Amino acid sequence: MKKNTLFLILICFFLLSAAKSVMAIGVGVKPKELNIKTEIGKAAETEILIINPSDEPAFYSVSADNLKRKITISPVDFLLEPNSSRIAVVIVKSWIPCKFNDNISVVSRPVNHTGLTAASGVKVPIVITAMDIPFWWIILEIVIGSCLIIFFMVKLRKKRNNKIIK
Repeated sequence: MKKNTLFLILICFFLLSAAKSVMAIGVGVKPKELNIKTEIGKAAETEILIINPSDEPAFYSVSADNLKRKITISPVDFLLEPNSSRIAVVIVKSWIPCKFNDNISVVSRPVNHTGLTAASGVKVPIVITAMDIPFWWIILEIVIGSCLIIFFMVKLRKKRNNKIIK
């Protein structure tokens, strides 16, 4: 058992010492969490700021971890120059009244890499609260719709009666 462990450590040390360089790029994200409230069937939109705090350009990828059908992000992949930032738009739409929890992952990778590269990333928690349409709003729509139907039916009858009389 000790021989296997020692052999594994030696192999790892050899592989790491064979790499000429190891690179990692930084990433910053604001805000640190997202709380979005929306109604069923309606889209809610918010923004996140992605920052490249390092001295080298980097490729960035932004994606939702699990709720990819409910969360749309634009742009998904982009290049950021050193010490620059970019806004990504997050659009949420749900057809079910519920409270969802997920993460938005922001991963950065170096552009010019030789040897072993390490990606760095941040997970931004997102809480989506999809509320049902209020009951009074549904009743109001039914009442207004009924009034409009009655109004047009009365108007149509008056037109028919005027044609018959003439």
